[in-house]
Amino acid sequence: MIRSRVSMTNRPMYAVIATGGKQEIVRPGQRVSVERLGVPEGTAVSFTPVLVVDGDTVLARAHELSGAVVTGRVEAIVPGKKIRGFTYKPKTRSRRRYGHRQWFSAVRIEAVGYGDHVERVGEQVTAEAEVDLEVQDLEVQDPEAGEARSGKGQGDETAEAVEGG
Repeated sequence: MIRSRVSMTNRPMYAVIATGGKQEIVRPGQRVSVERLGVPEGTAVSFTPVLVVDGDTVLARAHELSGAVVTGRVEAIVPGKKIRGFTYKPKTRSRRRYGHRQWFSAVRIEAVGYGDHVERVGEQVTAEAEVDLEVQDLEVQDPEAGEARSGKGQGDETAEAVEGG
């Protein structure tokens, strides 16, 4: 049986961060809920990366991660799910109900990277997206009218018909 190795070079960069005693896998543009950070909304925050993966490159040692960066911005501070508890002691009529709601910070990850290789939100453009942009900017010869038209001006004919009618 022949097994082929899948190359991860076209995959986006991601990192594993440690915050609030937990670890999360994050990518640029992703929104994650972490335990409340104690900063107001709109504040830029930086996380400690535990692991950074960029295609086939994996950084996991302390000296490799010294230049790694994961930054984000706090979008909101939101309450979590309500937890209801109940305790009792048998045969003594001792009962107690309680509730708890944990607060979380919703953080939008803006950049993940190391050294010169930093991937930010909106910078990830695939080859297919570049081709689509080029096709929209080309001028197309309209065979019926015999004139050149830009691909951007769709809906101009309806505006002229309304003005003339």
